[in-house]
Order: sequence, then structure tokens, then C-alpha cells
Amino acid sequence: KYSNIACYACIRSVWIVLVALASLYHSLLLLLLPFNFHHNRSITSTSRQGNNNKNNQKKDMSGTDEAAAKKTTKVAFVGNSIIYFNDCPRFFQNMVNDDGTQLHELEQNSCFKGGATLQSLWTDGNGMDNKFGISPKAKDEVTGKYDIGAPTVKDLLRVPSEEKKWDYVVINDYTQQPARDVSRQESLDILKNEYSSVLRDSGAIPIFLQTAAYRYENIKNTQDLGSVTNFTNLLQEGLELYIAMLQGELPADQKPCMAPMGNAYLHIHNQDVKLWETLFCSDNFHPTPSGTWLLACVLYCTIFKNCVPPKYNAKWWDNQRYQNMDDPHPPKPTDENAEKIRKYVMEAMNVAA
Repeated sequence: KYSNIACYACIRSVWIVLVALASLYHSLLLLLLPFNFHHNRSITSTSRQGNNNKNNQKKDMSGTDEAAAKKTTKVAFVGNSIIYFNDCPRFFQNMVNDDGTQLHELEQNSCFKGGATLQSLWTDGNGMDNKFGISPKAKDEVTGKYDIGAPTVKDLLRVPSEEKKWDYVVINDYTQQPARDVSRQESLDILKNEYSSVLRDSGAIPIFLQTAAYRYENIKNTQDLGSVTNFTNLLQEGLELYIAMLQGELPADQKPCMAPMGNAYLHIHNQDVKLWETLFCSDNFHPTPSGTWLLACVLYCTIFKNCVPPKYNAKWWDNQRYQNMDDPHPPKPTDENAEKIRKYVMEAMNVAA
């Protein structure tokens, strides 16, 4: 009997000890729980902050990379009304700066004279007083001066040494000039004797603009130049001689090239005659806004090494200094026609979409 009582007392004592230990563990757990909560919260917060910092670093690095990758390209334009009709330089500048890539930024200036050959432009200089010089869009609101371009080709290309030199010079001769032997030789002579030295000093790559064959064979005494196809081929042959001659006068990193506007016109002529006809003003040789849009696409593919030109945006016309002589002015291209023209240019220039 006493033995049973002793055993019971022993079991009861053990039980009391276990209950006490459980109570102590519970108390310690309650005491340590807030510390663990805050500690874990701190770790989580630090981890999130670290991730945020990494993300911000990625954003900052991305922004820096984009800024570093964005390149300013300087383009000078030398020529006549084929380029200044519808103010291609400003339209092209707006197009490049708004092309959606965040990679390109374009600066431009020009020296133009209506109907000019390379010889007469060199001799007579800028003739835009009565074109750009009377447009409110050409007037600088701060200085009151009109943006009509440089007074001469020399002034345009010979920039001060402390300024960034030109990257490209787009040159267009009088349309018929490269297509005939005698007139072609006149341009070859002035290019070699006058243009070559200032081009060399400018550091720019010359881009010869192959203008388009006229709409009809008898426009401006061009019967001898034949069909649209033959006229276009003669223009290309002449410009290839310009390029070959200048290549011998300029350093290797200034290798001249051609912007094949005429070939793009011909490609559309062969694919869609009605669309081709919309490229000409009523005089049957100057470009309408549709023709200038085509020219801008050709220049984009030429300068940016076969990059896909951006889709058309009508706002790029907003600051044009000159339109054309037609009254009323030809309409701007529709979005549908502009897209067709863009795709035809890419086909003609073998640019992959």
C-alpha cells in the first residue's frame, strides 16, 4: 500500500515538472516572437530594398546606355528644287528624330538654288531668299532671322575646326545633267576642281541623289533620253561616274555612294502606275509631298545602312518652309499610300522588313 502511494507521488512530481517546463517554454516563446517577427520583417524589407536598388540600377544603366547609344548625325544638303520642294531637309529631320528607335538624332543645313547644276550652284550660291526667306516657318522668333541655308557651298561645308564636321553631304545635280556626255563632263570637272577639296576638308561622305526620270518623254526637251526606264538608267550611269571620280580624290573613309530615288520611282512605275503618277506635280517632274516622302525613305535607308524607315506621320510636315508651285498644292499622302510607298522603297533598295 505504501509502495503504491510512493509511486503515485513520484509520477505526480514528474508531471508537475513537465507542466512547469511546458509553461516556461510557452513563456519564452511569447517573449521571443516579436523579436523574430521584426527580424524577419527587417530581412524581407532589406531584401526588397536590395531588389529595388538592383532594378533602379538596371533602369539607370538602361537610360545611360540609351543616351550613350543615341548618335547625332549631321547632314548637309546641296542642290535644287528636287530637294527643297516640300522642304525635304526639315521633313527628313523630323522623321529621323521621331523614328521611334531612340538611336538617331539629325542636324541639317543646306545650300539650294532652283534649277541649279553643280556648276551654277558653286558659282551663284544660295537662291532661297524668295522661297524659304518669305516663309513664317523659316523665321526664328528670337533672332528674327530666316533659316534659308548657307550662302554658298563653301560656307556650308567648311565648318570651324572646333565644331563637329558633317557626316554626309546629299548632292543633287540638275536632273538631266548626268544623263548626257557633255553636261556630265561639266559636272565631273567642277566636282574634281572645286567640290573635292571642300568635301575632303568637311570629312563628310558624299551621297549623290539619283533624281527621278520625268513623267513623260517630251518634258523639257528630253526626247533623246528615251523612256522612263532608259532615262533612269542613264542617270544611274552618270552618277556612277561621279562616284568613281570622287572616290579617287577622297580618303577611303569618305567613299561616295548613291541614294537611288530614281530607281525607287521606276520600281513603283513598274508595279503601280497610278501610285507612281501621284509622285509628280503638275509640271510632271517636281515631287509632290508623296514624292518627297519617297525621297525621305530612300535617304533613311541610305544613311542608316538599310534600316527600315519609320511609318509615315503627317505631323512631320508641320514646320516646312516651302511647299511647291502648284495651286492648289498637291495633297499629302494618305496613310495607305504612304505605307505602299515605304514598302516599295524597301523592295527597290533590298531592305528587309
